[in-house]
Amino acid sequence: MWAEENRATIEAFETGGISSATVMVPPHGFAQAAEYARTHRQAGVGVHLTLTSEWHGTHRWAPVSAAKAPTLVDQSGCMWRDGTEVYEAAALQEVESELRAQIETALAAGVDVTHLDSHMFVLHGQRSEFRRIYLGLANEYRLPVRAVRRGLLVPLSLKWTISKPRLMLRLVRRALRLRGFFARMLGELTDLDIQCPDYLVFAGPPRLFDEPANYWRQVVNLLPSGVTEIYCHLARLTTETVADVRDIHEREADWEFFVSPQTPTLFEQAGVNLISYRPLREQMRAPGRTE
Repeated sequence: MWAEENRATIEAFETGGISSATVMVPPHGFAQAAEYARTHRQAGVGVHLTLTSEWHGTHRWAPVSAAKAPTLVDQSGCMWRDGTEVYEAAALQEVESELRAQIETALAAGVDVTHLDSHMFVLHGQRSEFRRIYLGLANEYRLPVRAVRRGLLVPLSLKWTISKPRLMLRLVRRALRLRGFFARMLGELTDLDIQCPDYLVFAGPPRLFDEPANYWRQVVNLLPSGVTEIYCHLARLTTETVADVRDIHEREADWEFFVSPQTPTLFEQAGVNLISYRPLREQMRAPGRTE
């Protein structure tokens, strides 16, 4: 989305704290992120399929296929701010063309695309016609997707749960809704032979959480057997980001944990093997698999 987000993610790749990320193609920071992915093929980088632009000021963006996507933009020429507006206005043909253009742009930039996921979960299930486009592209390109086969993990601190009940309730409601979306996808994933993780850690440390590093250590030590994606955002605090990014303090806390020299050791001690989506992709592309 912007340079500091890219730099924080790259640093975590370099220190061994993360093994996978997804790149947003429409925003301004794409070229920088794609250049790193092109020159560091060991980093697992997918495409974060994007139909919304919910930020403000210079952090807004237009579709890749802007001239051919009039139903995907608001009066400013940027993508709609939320999924509801997309569902009301977007023509499905333009949606599919735009998302394919994002994948093709990433591939043309040298990104060895490992998987697909969806910005703001717009493609994950609220509207079946959007979900079909998402899974259709995954099938066409033989790419795994962000979804879960077994369950959504929503680790919460008991102390925080007691002290922030309204925020906790909002998070749990959103998680239950997302769990329902993933459940609807399972049959289609099986039919199309599309791979996904077993679990997804849905939330990072709650806002104003006292000790984010302890939260993440707790998450790592409690991971179940199987393939789990830990969903987090990394960024550095700057004069620009503190003004424009509402959750910058949580993003910096994520960065501090995942670039810590102790984090790879923690993974090793917990018996966690860091992978990207690439092994799932290669499983899908193996000779004899359904096409």
